[in-house]
Amino acid sequence: MVAATRQIEESLELQTFNHYRCIAHILNLIVKAALDTDIIPLPIKKLHAFISTIRNSPKQMDKLKEYFRVEDIKFKAPLPDIITRWNYTFYMIERALEIKPILLHIVSNLPTLTSNWPTDEEWVILTDLLDLLAPFALMTKIIFAASYPTIGEVKWLLLGIKHHLERTQSSNYSLLLQVNAMKRVFDNYFEQINNLLHILAFFDPCYKKKAYGNIFQESILQPIRIAMADYYEESSTPTVSEDRTIEDL
Repeated sequence: MVAATRQIEESLELQTFNHYRCIAHILNLIVKAALDTDIIPLPIKKLHAFISTIRNSPKQMDKLKEYFRVEDIKFKAPLPDIITRWNYTFYMIERALEIKPILLHIVSNLPTLTSNWPTDEEWVILTDLLDLLAPFALMTKIIFAASYPTIGEVKWLLLGIKHHLERTQSSNYSLLLQVNAMKRVFDNYFEQINNLLHILAFFDPCYKKKAYGNIFQESILQPIRIAMADYYEESSTPTVSEDRTIEDL
Protein backbone atom coordinates (compact mmCIF):
# COMPACT_ATOMS: atom_id res chain seq x y z
CA MET A 1 0.00 0.00 0.00
CA VAL A 2 2.77 2.45 0.90
CA ALA A 3 4.64 1.59 -2.30
CA ALA A 4 1.46 2.13 -4.33
CA THR A 5 0.87 5.57 -2.84
CA ARG A 6 4.45 6.55 -3.62
CA GLN A 7 3.92 5.55 -7.23
CA ILE A 8 0.76 7.65 -7.34
CA GLU A 9 2.65 10.61 -5.93
CA GLU A 10 5.43 10.24 -8.50
CA SER A 11 3.07 9.65 -11.41
CA LEU A 12 0.92 12.69 -10.66
CA GLU A 13 3.96 14.82 -9.78
CA LEU A 14 2.21 16.15 -6.71
CA GLN A 15 3.95 18.76 -4.58
CA THR A 16 2.20 17.57 -1.44
CA PHE A 17 0.90 14.07 -0.92
CA ASN A 18 -0.13 12.67 2.45
CA HIS A 19 -0.47 8.98 3.12
CA TYR A 20 -2.66 7.92 6.03
CA ARG A 21 -2.87 4.44 7.49
CA CYS A 22 -6.23 2.72 7.32
CA ILE A 23 -8.32 2.81 10.48
CA ALA A 24 -8.22 -0.96 10.95
CA HIS A 25 -4.43 -0.88 10.94
CA ILE A 26 -4.37 1.99 13.42
CA LEU A 27 -6.66 0.04 15.75
CA ASN A 28 -4.37 -2.96 15.44
CA LEU A 29 -1.31 -0.88 16.38
CA ILE A 30 -3.10 0.60 19.39
CA VAL A 31 -4.18 -2.78 20.70
CA LYS A 32 -0.78 -4.35 20.04
CA ALA A 33 0.73 -1.69 22.28
CA ALA A 34 -1.23 -3.24 25.14
CA LEU A 35 -0.80 -6.88 24.18
CA ASP A 36 2.99 -6.55 24.04
CA THR A 37 3.37 -4.69 27.34
CA ASP A 38 4.54 -5.94 30.73
CA ILE A 39 2.24 -8.53 32.32
CA ILE A 40 -0.02 -9.21 29.32
CA PRO A 41 1.95 -11.58 27.03
CA LEU A 42 2.37 -14.47 29.50
CA PRO A 43 -1.32 -15.05 30.40
CA ILE A 44 -2.25 -14.84 26.72
CA LYS A 45 0.51 -17.26 25.79
CA LYS A 46 -0.62 -19.75 28.43
CA LEU A 47 -4.27 -19.49 27.46
CA HIS A 48 -3.35 -19.88 23.80
CA ALA A 49 -1.40 -23.07 24.58
CA PHE A 50 -4.23 -24.39 26.76
CA ILE A 51 -6.88 -23.79 24.09
CA SER A 52 -4.67 -25.16 21.30
CA THR A 53 -4.09 -28.37 23.25
CA ILE A 54 -7.83 -28.92 23.60
CA ARG A 55 -8.68 -28.04 20.02
CA ASN A 56 -5.92 -30.26 18.61
CA SER A 57 -7.00 -33.26 20.67
CA PRO A 58 -10.22 -35.02 19.58
CA LYS A 59 -10.19 -36.88 22.90
CA GLN A 60 -10.12 -33.67 24.95
CA MET A 61 -12.78 -32.09 22.75
CA ASP A 62 -15.02 -35.13 23.29
CA LYS A 63 -14.50 -34.88 27.04
CA LEU A 64 -15.31 -31.18 26.94
CA LYS A 65 -18.53 -31.88 25.04
CA GLU A 66 -19.44 -34.51 27.61
CA TYR A 67 -19.05 -32.02 30.45
CA PHE A 68 -21.33 -29.61 28.61
CA ARG A 69 -23.93 -32.39 28.31
CA VAL A 70 -23.63 -33.23 32.01
CA GLU A 71 -24.15 -29.58 32.92
CA ASP A 72 -27.03 -29.39 30.42
CA ILE A 73 -25.40 -26.43 28.67
CA LYS A 74 -25.25 -25.87 24.94
CA PHE A 75 -21.77 -26.70 23.69
CA LYS A 76 -19.49 -23.80 22.86
CA ALA A 77 -16.04 -24.64 21.56
CA PRO A 78 -12.96 -22.78 22.74
CA LEU A 79 -11.94 -20.28 20.09
CA PRO A 80 -8.45 -20.19 18.57
CA ASP A 81 -6.09 -17.26 18.72
CA ILE A 82 -4.64 -15.94 15.46
CA ILE A 83 -1.51 -13.92 16.02
CA THR A 84 -2.02 -11.68 12.98
CA ARG A 85 -5.51 -10.62 14.09
CA TRP A 86 -5.75 -9.08 17.53
CA ASN A 87 -9.54 -9.42 17.70
CA TYR A 88 -9.17 -13.20 17.61
CA THR A 89 -7.17 -12.85 20.83
CA PHE A 90 -10.09 -10.88 22.25
CA TYR A 91 -12.61 -13.54 21.21
CA MET A 92 -10.39 -16.32 22.56
CA ILE A 93 -10.31 -14.65 25.99
CA GLU A 94 -14.01 -13.82 25.87
CA ARG A 95 -15.02 -17.40 25.10
CA ALA A 96 -12.57 -18.85 27.65
CA LEU A 97 -14.04 -16.69 30.40
CA GLU A 98 -17.54 -17.63 29.31
CA ILE A 99 -16.90 -21.39 29.54
CA LYS A 100 -14.27 -21.27 32.28
CA PRO A 101 -16.34 -23.37 34.76
CA ILE A 102 -16.53 -26.16 32.16
CA LEU A 103 -12.86 -25.87 31.20
CA LEU A 104 -11.92 -26.40 34.83
CA HIS A 105 -13.08 -30.01 34.55
CA ILE A 106 -10.33 -30.93 32.09
CA VAL A 107 -7.41 -28.97 33.55
CA SER A 108 -5.97 -32.06 35.24
CA ASN A 109 -6.36 -34.35 32.22
CA LEU A 110 -2.94 -33.60 30.75
CA PRO A 111 0.27 -32.05 32.13
CA THR A 112 0.19 -29.57 29.24
CA LEU A 113 -3.26 -28.42 30.25
CA THR A 114 -2.32 -28.17 33.91
CA SER A 115 0.85 -26.16 33.31
CA ASN A 116 -0.85 -23.73 30.94
CA TRP A 117 -3.97 -23.07 32.98
CA PRO A 118 -3.74 -19.39 34.01
CA THR A 119 -3.41 -18.59 37.69
CA ASP A 120 -6.12 -16.70 39.55
CA GLU A 121 -4.12 -13.49 39.18
CA GLU A 122 -3.72 -14.11 35.46
CA TRP A 123 -7.45 -14.66 35.06
CA VAL A 124 -8.00 -11.26 36.67
CA ILE A 125 -5.56 -9.75 34.18
CA LEU A 126 -7.36 -11.41 31.28
CA THR A 127 -10.73 -10.20 32.57
CA ASP A 128 -9.49 -6.61 32.87
CA LEU A 129 -7.87 -6.85 29.45
CA LEU A 130 -11.17 -7.98 27.96
CA ASP A 131 -12.91 -4.90 29.38
CA LEU A 132 -10.14 -2.67 28.04
CA LEU A 133 -10.33 -4.09 24.53
CA ALA A 134 -14.12 -4.39 24.27
CA PRO A 135 -14.68 -0.97 22.59
CA PHE A 136 -11.96 -1.76 20.05
CA ALA A 137 -13.61 -5.08 19.21
CA LEU A 138 -16.96 -3.32 18.84
CA MET A 139 -15.50 -0.64 16.56
CA THR A 140 -13.83 -3.29 14.41
CA LYS A 141 -17.10 -5.19 14.12
CA ILE A 142 -19.04 -2.04 13.17
CA ILE A 143 -16.56 -1.00 10.50
CA PHE A 144 -16.33 -4.43 8.91
CA ALA A 145 -20.09 -4.98 9.07
CA ALA A 146 -20.82 -1.73 7.24
CA SER A 147 -21.12 -1.93 3.47
CA TYR A 148 -19.88 1.64 3.14
CA PRO A 149 -18.24 2.92 6.34
CA THR A 150 -17.92 6.68 6.12
CA ILE A 151 -15.41 9.20 7.42
CA GLY A 152 -18.04 10.67 9.72
CA GLU A 153 -18.72 7.27 11.22
CA VAL A 154 -15.00 6.62 11.71
CA LYS A 155 -14.50 9.98 13.45
CA TRP A 156 -17.47 9.31 15.72
CA LEU A 157 -16.10 5.88 16.65
CA LEU A 158 -12.60 7.25 17.25
CA LEU A 159 -14.02 9.86 19.61
CA GLY A 160 -15.58 6.99 21.53
CA ILE A 161 -12.20 5.23 21.72
CA LYS A 162 -10.56 8.47 22.84
CA HIS A 163 -13.12 8.92 25.61
CA HIS A 164 -12.71 5.28 26.68
CA LEU A 165 -8.93 5.58 26.98
CA GLU A 166 -9.06 8.93 28.78
CA ARG A 167 -11.67 7.69 31.23
CA THR A 168 -9.70 4.52 31.92
CA GLN A 169 -6.46 6.48 32.17
CA SER A 170 -7.87 8.74 34.86
CA SER A 171 -9.14 5.88 37.02
CA ASN A 172 -7.35 3.57 39.42
CA TYR A 173 -7.08 0.87 36.78
CA SER A 174 -5.06 -2.32 37.12
CA LEU A 175 -3.76 -2.13 33.54
CA LEU A 176 -2.79 1.53 33.61
CA LEU A 177 0.59 0.80 32.03
CA GLN A 178 -1.16 -0.78 29.06
CA VAL A 179 -3.66 2.07 28.81
CA ASN A 180 -0.85 4.63 28.73
CA ALA A 181 0.92 2.69 25.97
CA MET A 182 -2.29 2.54 23.95
CA LYS A 183 -3.00 6.23 24.50
CA ARG A 184 0.42 7.21 23.18
CA VAL A 185 -0.15 5.30 19.96
CA PHE A 186 -3.71 6.61 19.65
CA ASP A 187 -2.66 10.23 20.16
CA ASN A 188 0.11 9.89 17.59
CA TYR A 189 -2.20 8.71 14.81
CA PHE A 190 -5.26 10.69 15.84
CA GLU A 191 -3.22 13.89 15.67
CA GLN A 192 -2.19 13.00 12.12
CA ILE A 193 -5.68 12.32 10.80
CA ASN A 194 -7.97 14.43 12.99
CA ASN A 195 -7.82 17.58 10.83
CA LEU A 196 -8.66 15.57 7.74
CA LEU A 197 -11.47 13.75 9.53
CA HIS A 198 -12.77 17.04 10.92
CA ILE A 199 -13.37 18.50 7.48
CA LEU A 200 -14.67 15.42 5.70
CA ALA A 201 -17.03 14.43 8.51
CA PHE A 202 -18.86 17.74 8.09
CA PHE A 203 -20.16 16.52 4.73
CA ASP A 204 -21.43 13.22 6.13
CA PRO A 205 -25.20 13.64 6.59
CA CYS A 206 -25.55 10.62 8.87
CA TYR A 207 -22.86 11.41 11.41
CA LYS A 208 -22.28 15.15 11.07
CA LYS A 209 -23.97 15.93 14.39
CA LYS A 210 -22.26 13.07 16.23
CA ALA A 211 -18.73 13.38 14.90
CA TYR A 212 -17.70 16.50 16.80
CA GLY A 213 -18.59 15.71 20.38
CA ASN A 214 -19.47 18.75 22.48
CA ILE A 215 -17.27 21.37 20.82
CA PHE A 216 -18.73 24.77 19.91
CA GLN A 217 -20.15 25.41 16.45
CA GLU A 218 -17.51 28.01 15.62
CA SER A 219 -14.75 25.53 16.46
CA ILE A 220 -16.36 23.12 14.02
CA LEU A 221 -16.76 25.59 11.19
CA GLN A 222 -13.49 27.54 11.37
CA PRO A 223 -11.15 24.75 10.13
CA ILE A 224 -13.61 24.01 7.33
CA ARG A 225 -13.72 27.66 6.26
CA ILE A 226 -9.92 27.80 6.19
CA ALA A 227 -9.67 24.61 4.15
CA MET A 228 -12.29 25.79 1.67
CA ALA A 229 -10.61 29.18 1.32
CA ASP A 230 -7.26 27.52 0.66
CA TYR A 231 -8.86 25.25 -1.91
CA TYR A 232 -10.51 28.08 -3.83
CA GLU A 233 -7.31 30.10 -3.73
CA GLU A 234 -5.34 27.23 -5.23
CA SER A 235 -7.98 26.35 -7.81
CA SER A 236 -8.31 29.95 -8.98
CA THR A 237 -4.56 30.43 -9.48
CA PRO A 238 -3.89 30.83 -13.24
CA THR A 239 -1.72 28.19 -14.84
CA VAL A 240 0.52 28.51 -17.85
CA SER A 241 -0.10 26.11 -20.71
CA GLU A 242 2.85 24.37 -22.29
CA ASP A 243 2.70 26.40 -25.53
CA ARG A 244 2.47 29.84 -23.90
CA THR A 245 5.00 31.95 -22.07
CA ILE A 246 4.65 34.31 -19.14
CA GLU A 247 4.93 37.25 -21.54
CA ASP A 248 1.88 36.00 -23.47
CA LEU A 249 -0.17 36.31 -20.31
